[in-house]
Amino acid sequence: MNRVNKKGFILIETLVATVFVVTLFVIIYKASVPALGEYEQMVKYDDIDSIYYANLYKQMLTRYGKLENLDELLTENTYVDITNCENNDIYTSSNYCRLIQDVLKIDPNMDKIFITDYNLTNFKQTVKNDVNFDSGTFSNFRNYIKTVSNVESFYYKRKDNNDIAGRYRLFIVRNIKESDGTKGKRYVNLGIYTGAYPKFVMGEIVYFDPDGNGERKFYSLKNSSSTEANMDLILYNNIQDSICFNSTSKDKDPIYGTSIAKGSIPDTVINRLNTLTSNWTNANKYNNYSYTPTSGYTITYNGYSRLLEEEEILELIGCREDESLCFDYNNAFMVTYDANKLHFLADNTTATKGYWTTSSVPNTDLYAWSIRNGEIAPTRLDDCTSNGIRPIVNVKKSKVRRGA
Repeated sequence: MNRVNKKGFILIETLVATVFVVTLFVIIYKASVPALGEYEQMVKYDDIDSIYYANLYKQMLTRYGKLENLDELLTENTYVDITNCENNDIYTSSNYCRLIQDVLKIDPNMDKIFITDYNLTNFKQTVKNDVNFDSGTFSNFRNYIKTVSNVESFYYKRKDNNDIAGRYRLFIVRNIKESDGTKGKRYVNLGIYTGAYPKFVMGEIVYFDPDGNGERKFYSLKNSSSTEANMDLILYNNIQDSICFNSTSKDKDPIYGTSIAKGSIPDTVINRLNTLTSNWTNANKYNNYSYTPTSGYTITYNGYSRLLEEEEILELIGCREDESLCFDYNNAFMVTYDANKLHFLADNTTATKGYWTTSSVPNTDLYAWSIRNGEIAPTRLDDCTSNGIRPIVNVKKSKVRRGA
């Protein structure tokens, strides 16, 4: 009986050990096979041959390309297809373009060459939302773009201390024949560089022509380093002096009993803002750019300008969101900030006249934050006389002129 029990115990031990080993192999297999598959895909990204080809194409583009036209095209689009050598808006020499494509075995009917802004933030959003970037010529492109840095990988400092910054990003997607005869794809991108961009100090007066009708005075909204091709500007004065925050719904003022607009998205201000700046085509367009203040609603811009954001106010006055003693934007009280540092926010405003920000005061639904007379102040949503609109635009530095 004891011998049988001992054999049974050994059998159970063997089964347990076998199950453990098999389970371990299954875990290793599940972890390693996808990793190997991922590795097989990644070796197709930015391989040496593709980088060499892309560099040759970049050299051709910088010599025989009309880069000045790309600035305008990228104002309206997050990328520009430059595959067609006959495109006279892009190439000064279609013959040389075709020669390079032939040398690099690029088939314009099968492969893709395109240019984006150097900073890929907006382009990545396009890739995420556009189904064309995950099928056909662009199959697996979504996975590739996840491996590409938005900015930093193509920035470096020269020995003469002049910064070199990315201006555009060149992408090439090639269809190739693998060594085993199967079809494959190769993905590559290279930065196209420019000299150092100007540095602008927060609050510096600059001049920019938003619509082709002459320069207007703006302030640089934030410090802008030489690595950035674009900058945010806030208009020197209100583009309109009197307008309600919104007018979508009504409520009773708890003190005066009068009918006033209830807190919601600033539809009246946004609609008027878009109308007033609809021809500001020299600025970069906000395409489905969304912002959600603490009030809870979401604003989506599809125009050339926007309003001052709550997070920017916190940043400008040196606050973090957890520092409620610095600026508790949930409570309706005025906040006086450092006038020496942020004078430009309130220039051309008075104690009775300012301009709206993006945000209503969350705990009242009756007031929104405005900027006036050196203060961040709550103002009734339906107050159509005390506040106006001061647009913010994002522009290429090449279009900005420094003040005298």
